[in-house]
Amino acid sequence: MTQIIDYEAKKRPTQARSKATFRAILDAAARILVTEGYAGLSTNHVARIAGVGIASVYEYFPGKEAIVATLAVQELDAFVERVAAHLPRVVAMGGPAGLHHLLATTVEEVHANAALYRVLLREIPFVSRLPRILQLQQKAYSHARTAGAQAPEAQLLPDFERDIWLIWQMTYNTALEIGFAELEELDRIRMVEEFVRLVGRMLFPSDRASAAG
Repeated sequence: MTQIIDYEAKKRPTQARSKATFRAILDAAARILVTEGYAGLSTNHVARIAGVGIASVYEYFPGKEAIVATLAVQELDAFVERVAAHLPRVVAMGGPAGLHHLLATTVEEVHANAALYRVLLREIPFVSRLPRILQLQQKAYSHARTAGAQAPEAQLLPDFERDIWLIWQMTYNTALEIGFAELEELDRIRMVEEFVRLVGRMLFPSDRASAAG
């Protein structure tokens, strides 16, 4: 018989004390994922690290999968919002300078939480398939598309909608890999600069044509 796994929290806390318990459970799960990976995660282990009874864990979550799913949604939603907060500046800067600011910011946000993001996005297959994570990816793309639509150079792309989606997919995954990579800071900066150069050749065809002329 196929086991049906519940990825949703049983309930959300409303009181200060219950919110603290809920947060402690998620923080404990994050610590375990960073130090021991998904294989080291169990509800009992979470309870011990969080300093709560196992009954408190099961009061809010049906199992470890729901803990991970809730943690992933909260962490990645916050990540998307932090990067999106830079978009007005990106648009104001425009061109390659704006692109550099966006990609450098994204890579640094990934790098700052690389240990946790790497486990969530690369080591736990079900996370990337969660409906709410897919919604977050769509949200991130919508932000990127809006910024691209305000760039006159990007409007010169042969097929704006399809091209901007493909460019976003490439930049999103490459930003993750650069952020995850164990690089010295200077090497990471150089990698971002090369990343900007390559993406810029696709995103700003008018600049490429001018350079060729």
